[in-house]
Amino acid sequence: MSQANGEERDYLHRGAFKQLYSAALEYGSVKSYHSVTPEERDRIKTYLARLEGVPKEKIGPEEFKEANSWKVPSLIAVTLDTGLRPIEVGRASVDWVNLDSHELNIPKEESTKNEAYWNCTLKNRTVNVLSRWLDERATYEKYQD
Repeated sequence: MSQANGEERDYLHRGAFKQLYSAALEYGSVKSYHSVTPEERDRIKTYLARLEGVPKEKIGPEEFKEANSWKVPSLIAVTLDTGLRPIEVGRASVDWVNLDSHELNIPKEESTKNEAYWNCTLKNRTVNVLSRWLDERATYEKYQD
């Protein structure tokens, strides 16, 4: 598809959605701290220490848990359902989320696509993963404000 000025745009085709969401679920995920052998745990600790830029000795069960975050899958799921543009993803706020109505309600002053409020429907899968992320997010100090 071409734009009026002749530039080609890359579009994500529907067939790629499932693969992208599956990749998001796997991104950064590791096995449970207590479900692995000491050798596996040591290898995973090395991996997480490099990823976080901390000494391996500082990696424990909590860091394993955080590596299995719902953050990226929720971002991908919401974006696939709503077609958010990168600037809208950056502006996104938990205040936009209405899990009960399966909607993302974007205020008109934050929307780049409309001049009015923008109510986007969320699929059941997205509501589930977003609910998990919001529960997880509430446990992190950096999101308290």
